[in-house]
Amino acid sequence: MATVTRADLRTRIQARLDGNTELYPDPEVHAAIDDAVRALNLFTGFIQTTALHSAFTVANQHIYDVPSGYLFLVRVEFQGRVLDKTSLSNICNSNPEWLSETTANTGIPVSSWVPLGVNKFAIHPADSLGSQNVRLAGVVEPTSLSADDSVIAIPDDFSDLIEDLASHYLQMKEGGIIFTRASLLYQKFLGKMKELTRFTTMKNPTYWVDIERPN
Repeated sequence: MATVTRADLRTRIQARLDGNTELYPDPEVHAAIDDAVRALNLFTGFIQTTALHSAFTVANQHIYDVPSGYLFLVRVEFQGRVLDKTSLSNICNSNPEWLSETTANTGIPVSSWVPLGVNKFAIHPADSLGSQNVRLAGVVEPTSLSADDSVIAIPDDFSDLIEDLASHYLQMKEGGIIFTRASLLYQKFLGKMKELTRFTTMKNPTYWVDIERPN
């Protein structure tokens, strides 16, 4: 994991843009950097945090809110134990009565968690005692790099990807060969994301560029 500043990233991106600060002023470069970091984080989830849920469990309650600040959860712990993750379709198919099951009436401890969209999650079976600790780990929104000395920690092989995507964003307002080359940066980024993405289902927005050829 390496740390880079906004100034470092801007310098590298401007070098790719032939130092043309008239066509690509600093505010546009900074916005492109922030957008690229956000996109990369959504694919790879490299910016995460772990914290106790702000509220303890409620006796016999299955469904809880995801605290603000998380984009989505990747792990749930109950009283220090990591719970197995399952999907809503899997638990409904395998156990249609799961929403009526608690640690008291099943005799088994809380053992799994279920993401319900991005704003809620469920635990199964529900905790019959209540007032137990739940610790959440999840992907969070990157903090905007608001100053030149703002620092972001990124995996060693990610800085080139941020530069690729930011350069693509910036050059999309051009035409001709510059636009075509910028499109290739986007395709390169998507190809790399297929290798790095931590999620099993991924759909990429794509487009094609027709290159006019002489008759």
